Amino acid sequence: MFVRQMMYLVAVARERHFAPAAAACHVSQPTLSVGPRKLEEELGIPLVISELGGPKLRTVGRTITSLNVPAWGNARSWPRGADRLQA
Repeated sequence: MFVRQMMYLVAVARERHFAPAAAACHVSQPTLSVGPRKLEEELGIPLVISELGGPKLRTVGRTITSLNVPAWGNARSWPRGADRLQA
């Protein structure tokens, strides 16, 4: 579940709104908004501030997403790489 939660947090950071982030992840908005909250609970620190203009990442949220964006981009190609290894 951690990878999915990170994917949702990165999408919120990129899109700066929950609805477009949910669309980018092909999930409903309620499903997407649960991911960052669960991640916050697991880490014990708030990552996102919900404001009228859209969600904003706290400093720690920005740090976490900046560290994970390159890794997540590579993670999306893992299934294709695994398929090639089995061939």
